[in-house]
Amino acid sequence: MRDQAILLIVLTSLAFCSAALHQGSAYEPVVGTWRLYETGNDRSGGFNYVVQSVSESPAQIIELGSEGKFKTNVSDPFFKSLYSSVRTYRVERITIDTYSIVYQARRGGKSSEFRQGLKLRNDTLQLNPLCSEGSHFSFVKVK
Repeated sequence: MRDQAILLIVLTSLAFCSAALHQGSAYEPVVGTWRLYETGNDRSGGFNYVVQSVSESPAQIIELGSEGKFKTNVSDPFFKSLYSSVRTYRVERITIDTYSIVYQARRGGKSSEFRQGLKLRNDTLQLNPLCSEGSHFSFVKVK
């Protein structure tokens, strides 16, 4: 019985931590301006994963605002197909060091949400679209 009570307390604490991050719109370490430096994708069904460097000029950036605002000028066609209608975001904690980013988009007059993996390491951020397994967009923080 005592073990069950401890488990309940731990799970409740984790739920509150997760909810606080979820409701906060932005997660401070991701807030800022990020420059795209690499893309990776496999459009052939798992047999030809290609990683490409992205030129620094002109800078292709995403801006993740502290109020949950999302802006981008990235010209990659796949990126644009995913993010052109995104206006806001929030970060959710999955485990102690794993996050997902949830976007709110407006398409055809309707609001929708989609989620994807997010990896954050020092001054690099990687977005991993769930709709295309293995694809990634890697960014370096510029401010």
